[in-house]
Amino acid sequence: MTAKQPKEVRLRQILDAAVAVFLENGYERASMEKIAARSGLTKGGLYHHFKGKDDILLEATRRFAEPVTEIMGKTASRTSAEKALRGLIRQYLGYWDSHRTELAFYFLSMVKAVRLPHLAKLYEGYGLQVVAFYRGIFENGFRSGEFRRHDAEVRATALASALDGAAGILLVDPQSNLRSFTAALEQCFVDDILIKKKAGGRP
Repeated sequence: MTAKQPKEVRLRQILDAAVAVFLENGYERASMEKIAARSGLTKGGLYHHFKGKDDILLEATRRFAEPVTEIMGKTASRTSAEKALRGLIRQYLGYWDSHRTELAFYFLSMVKAVRLPHLAKLYEGYGLQVVAFYRGIFENGFRSGEFRRHDAEVRATALASALDGAAGILLVDPQSNLRSFTAALEQCFVDDILIKKKAGGRP
């Protein structure tokens, strides 16, 4: 029998165990029995916390998005839109490049969202939040005179897609290079709209 632990610690252990089981077996072949065994619980003990593996998947997805939310929070505090955008690109790709297990789960979860309405709703809300945040950085760049005018909504949507696409390639292609991806995205989404300042400080 496992020792009684604080609820938050136990939930984290269950989610970590579930992610490992999902990735090793595939979501369809994963079972509550396997997750319970991996987390050191009885099947009944696992059901005390979650109704089923769909609920576990939903909660794991919600928690795995937290670091990205934290990255957005850090970059939001920067007064320069240019620095905020560069920091966002570097930290986002850097985080996923160093957290490959979490990244693999992220893509597994997105695939399952096609048939799970609650999970799809979570991704919809997350996507809207991310695009709105990116749009805000571009609009701040307009106001500060750092960026030339463009459609901030379109560019924000493109950036969100490009970041996730780059993260996916980093995961599956052993020849991919984090530095090259970062430089390419900064070129497309920062340098190409940056208003260059002359020596006197004027455009």
